[in-house]
Amino acid sequence: MKSLTKYLEETIKQNNDCFENDDDQPIVNKPDLSISKIPTLQPNVYREFSPLLEIRYKMFSSWILASHGNWLSLKEMQELWQDDNSEYITNIKEQLLASKEWWGNDATTLFKDERISIFAAEEFGNERIYLIWFDDIDEPELWVYDVNGEARYENIEHYLKAYLSDDLENYSKPWILGTLTNVSIEKL
Repeated sequence: MKSLTKYLEETIKQNNDCFENDDDQPIVNKPDLSISKIPTLQPNVYREFSPLLEIRYKMFSSWILASHGNWLSLKEMQELWQDDNSEYITNIKEQLLASKEWWGNDATTLFKDERISIFAAEEFGNERIYLIWFDDIDEPELWVYDVNGEARYENIEHYLKAYLSDDLENYSKPWILGTLTNVSIEKL
């Protein structure tokens, strides 16, 4: 798990190096663990911290201009439940609703709200990362949506490794059974 801290630090540095103008620098906010569990999309339903996500949230709360949108703080994830939001959260909610309605096989159409947390999202775009919570698995999967399509990662550490090395292999792996056209039934 030491490697996750290293991957997070490298990702922040690499991302910061992409910005030339100081006014557009990404912002990494101090940790805030006043919420002790991870909010899901279902109001008042939380998930326990996984070992890797606990490391991430102890390092910082939110990260503006991060990879695949803004990484939300626990408080911002919780604010998605509320009706009276800041313009920032309202815009993210609108993007998520549009993705649910218009993006085929979006995770929000495949899973119940209590199995999904919004890890990252753009205020005015379609890039986003969902945490998908499965039973009896320690770490949630990261489902990433961007201009390349969709990718799934076993956990945040695998996601960061791929991100740092520009590895897009996960975008080419079919994961919807209906797209496995080159696989014979015998192999399944």
